[in-house]
Amino acid sequence: MEIRAGYDIAFQCFQDTPMTLALSIEPARSGDLLSEHMIQFSPNVTSRDYVDMFGNTCTRIVAPAGLIEIRNDFLISDSGLPDEVAPHARQLEIGDLPDDVLVYLLGSR
Repeated sequence: MEIRAGYDIAFQCFQDTPMTLALSIEPARSGDLLSEHMIQFSPNVTSRDYVDMFGNTCTRIVAPAGLIEIRNDFLISDSGLPDEVAPHARQLEIGDLPDDVLVYLLGSR
């Protein structure tokens, strides 16, 4: 099936504001795009992408003071099947989590 997706987001900034945007599709799905996936900014700002430690494409900008609009509109192909699940996966209480996974619970600075 073909899915039309996108967004139209606006922020009112009181001063120049650095932003990290997580608005791109999962990189593994880029082959399923049927149209261009391009984030558009109004006013036009310089942006650059990077891949975070989880494999997500993130976009960095400095939004100028005033209104900034962020848009995207694209088509993507999908099988329509439900995502795979792990029915026997278990959920641990936070106090029982191993130390090495706690980094994933930290907020940003």
